[in-house]
Amino acid sequence: MNVPCRNPWIEPIERNLSSSSRAARGRLGFFLVAFVFAATACAAPEREVSSTVPSGKVTCDEVVATILPEDMDLVDRSLVPYSRTLLGIEAEYKGAGRNLSLVSGGYLDDIMEGYDDLLPAGSRDLLGGRARLLSGAYLDRSVRAALVTETDAIVPCGTRAIIGVGFTREEFETVLSGLTIRSREAG
Repeated sequence: MNVPCRNPWIEPIERNLSSSSRAARGRLGFFLVAFVFAATACAAPEREVSSTVPSGKVTCDEVVATILPEDMDLVDRSLVPYSRTLLGIEAEYKGAGRNLSLVSGGYLDDIMEGYDDLLPAGSRDLLGGRARLLSGAYLDRSVRAALVTETDAIVPCGTRAIIGVGFTREEFETVLSGLTIRSREAG
């Protein structure tokens, strides 16, 4: 035979309390628990804000294409963080089975990671510096690249890459001839 376990100290108190008193005691318990949580949260140390948080960010000068094949459209333009205060810019154009990436800022190893098999294809003046030209194939599509490294710019803002996939040599040269730089000071 099961006999319920009863606490002799609480049972007389429970019998003497009315239902409204029991409800009041339940509310008091709820507020006591809420107070303990609030007091614990308020006692936590405040999160310090560093005084070195920058008020603004610097953006690398942007490579801009002024001559593009008519069927190409800008599909993505994004800011790429290199530090808490420095941003690069990448623009992507697509059309008629071709892709063109304009990279302003970065590290050549990262930018060219997917194109390790490109071979040197000469050099030319481009964007105020000397560009190394590369060409090859990637998944049976022609790939052409022009890489410019400006030595007197903030690292990594001196790196610029123009990568064309699916372009003939003449089409890529036409795109390169229409490149310009939009200075970060000009907005």
